[in-house]
Amino acid sequence: MIQLDVDFIKNLQSHCIATLHDRKNRKNGKNGDSALFFLLKIGRCPHFSHFSYQLICALQIHNYYLWHQEDIARRTDVNDAVIAETKRKIDRLNQARNDTIEKIDEHLLLALQGINTDNSLPINSETPGSIIDKMSILLLKIYHMNEETKRDNAPSDHIEKCQNKLNILQEQLEDLGNCLKILLEEIFSGKRRLKIYRQFKMYNDPTLNPQLYGMCHH
Repeated sequence: MIQLDVDFIKNLQSHCIATLHDRKNRKNGKNGDSALFFLLKIGRCPHFSHFSYQLICALQIHNYYLWHQEDIARRTDVNDAVIAETKRKIDRLNQARNDTIEKIDEHLLLALQGINTDNSLPINSETPGSIIDKMSILLLKIYHMNEETKRDNAPSDHIEKCQNKLNILQEQLEDLGNCLKILLEEIFSGKRRLKIYRQFKMYNDPTLNPQLYGMCHH
């Protein structure tokens, strides 16, 4: 049984972000080697075949596309049809994101068979999957805040503010990583129980959203 390595998770998420932006930059005529570095990195890792790490990559991809769709949704120079279609994309990506978080926890639960079967053990309000998701989003913030500190056309006070925010974000990432380490250690040592909490997103379900199932009666 392979216990998740939190430091490797952060590196994996960071390189995944760099790879996705590298692909975007190449499409825009820019060059970079982060994609190659990422592939070499995971190719040398004996644990990457571990399904949880593959799910973590998938989660990072969902959050990457969500991030950029959310940017589009805030534009004021496009027509309503673009915003409506963007909102639908955001809903689909959010559903995929939540499904992937649950799959990460489900896979961990399978790996824990025979370890934490005592229902009297304390549980955590957040699962490992949800903490990994928070780290994923935080790393996207760090990536883009770091980009803001390097903007040639930005005033110096903007650069300074962004650098201060970047420092805080990096501290928060360190805190989250430590929380995940402690939680995983307690779960795998049988001191804490992993319980999956289902999201049941009702707005995406045509059988649960009255605005959707109501259309069938018109």
